[in-house]
Amino acid sequence: MCPACNAPFAQVLGPPSDPGQGGRGRGRRTMTDHGAAGQALSAELEALTAELSAPAATIAAALGTAAPHDTARIAAAGREVTRIGHKVHDFSARLTRARAAAAATAAEDRTDGRAVLPPAWYQLGTRADGLRLALNRWPRIRAAVDEALPGRPRPLFPPRRRGVDPWAGRDAVGDALFGTLHQVLGAPAQDADAEAHGCFADIGLPHSLFMLNAHAAYRVWLALRRKGGADFLDVGCGGGLKVLSAAGFFARCTGLEYDPGYAAAAGDLLRRAGTGNCRILNGDALTYDNYDRYDVVYLYRPMRHEAALHALERRIVSQVRPGTILIAPYKGFAQRQGGEGCQPLGGALYVAGYTGAEARRLRRQAEFTGGAVVHSTRGVADVFTPVEAALHANGFDIADTVGALDA
Repeated sequence: MCPACNAPFAQVLGPPSDPGQGGRGRGRRTMTDHGAAGQALSAELEALTAELSAPAATIAAALGTAAPHDTARIAAAGREVTRIGHKVHDFSARLTRARAAAAATAAEDRTDGRAVLPPAWYQLGTRADGLRLALNRWPRIRAAVDEALPGRPRPLFPPRRRGVDPWAGRDAVGDALFGTLHQVLGAPAQDADAEAHGCFADIGLPHSLFMLNAHAAYRVWLALRRKGGADFLDVGCGGGLKVLSAAGFFARCTGLEYDPGYAAAAGDLLRRAGTGNCRILNGDALTYDNYDRYDVVYLYRPMRHEAALHALERRIVSQVRPGTILIAPYKGFAQRQGGEGCQPLGGALYVAGYTGAEARRLRRQAEFTGGAVVHSTRGVADVFTPVEAALHANGFDIADTVGALDA
């Protein structure tokens, strides 16, 4: 250690040179001097990090409220980030000069002339680089924040014109592909007991229609501002393709299937796909008692007989929690289950336990979410990680600030 200072920035590493040799006249800065400078820079960096974290937290908190967001508050915090960024740039230049000066002194203080600095200098450099790299992300983060502000709503179900909409051709090809996959990966012939029970055979809703409604349901889920990720249930899941498709949107996905052959095929599909957030339950939807455990419930005419289908619909609607999102893409559901207990949100989406006014307000809030589906933030946390998480919770991603809805 330096005899005059125990600070880690002033530590002398390696064999000391003869103090009578070299440029060691009066006025020369020693490692003790550089150690004091290093400690001051370290404290300054800590203060800058805390200073930058404050407006980042302000932006994250403002984005964490329901739309419309406080644009003035977010804009002021953004200007503060820019101001502090200039201070960090100035700090980085001073740190570079200070470390170079300390390295020169360290080289003079060693017999071999090597510029080996104490570890604290390298650690300080790593911390400073981390803050600088975080600020390098700020322009993209700021662009995503600007996109998330409520300049205009994005419809849950954008209008399309058949023959003109470029999505139509892609959807048709995708539907044909998934129709083939449904046949190739599908379950065996329907079980006789399942047929006698009134269950439909495994009929597949066009994939594009399911994905359109599942994506809209995800955006409604974001607007509900709930924590922990959504639980999805497919009532009458057949071979499990819709459960597998839903896994990209929702945290935990379950398929409920009466037919044991279908249930086994669905379980095998999910195992081969390697999905860790999916499961299959072999059971009777007409007697199932846990519909209240799910946030999104999908059913596509699982029962062949009308009386059984109506009874199943009533059971689901009466058991689910208020705010549960229902996806029911077939005729008759809205007429039978509409009213104060189940309100339409557009497309094949419904929300349970809401009044008409509450449902309209929820849809309006959902239309201010973006189209990105992101379930985790970047690996290395920095001061902007809370902002990134808040953007994801609003359906916006830093990597793609425009998103599919604007394509």
